[in-house]
Amino acid sequence: MYDALSELSNLSQQLQAQSITLLRAEQLLKRTIRVLASFKDSPGEKLEEALKAQALGQFGSVSLESNAKLIPINTKEFLQSLIKNMEKRLSFKDEVLHDLSILDSSTWPSAPGIRHGEAQKHAGAAINVLCKRFKYPFVSFAH
Repeated sequence: MYDALSELSNLSQQLQAQSITLLRAEQLLKRTIRVLASFKDSPGEKLEEALKAQALGQFGSVSLESNAKLIPINTKEFLQSLIKNMEKRLSFKDEVLHDLSILDSSTWPSAPGIRHGEAQKHAGAAINVLCKRFKYPFVSFAH
């Protein structure tokens, strides 16, 4: 659980940055989901440490004893539930992100022309959709 909480804490810190964009937030969410999914097949650093301590029956100088009253968490089920909930509650609609991606200047050519994007069918459509979504008038310069 420590490993998962550490990843979620890291994600939270990154999402609170003033420079965060929806596109970057989505990238960070997908990355965190991939890391959590990897923990299902390969334990994180802290879980690996705990498993070794359990196998040895000792953690540092403390002797470990089993307790039948304590039911261990099913790690894979916990992680899958966490992933499912993140995908359900935190992911953005792909179509909105796809439309917003046209506004990401990091994907533009180094010296875009004044009419960059008009020739690309998707770009004009995406901008039109965004204008409608945000109730902003759309004017096409492609005539």
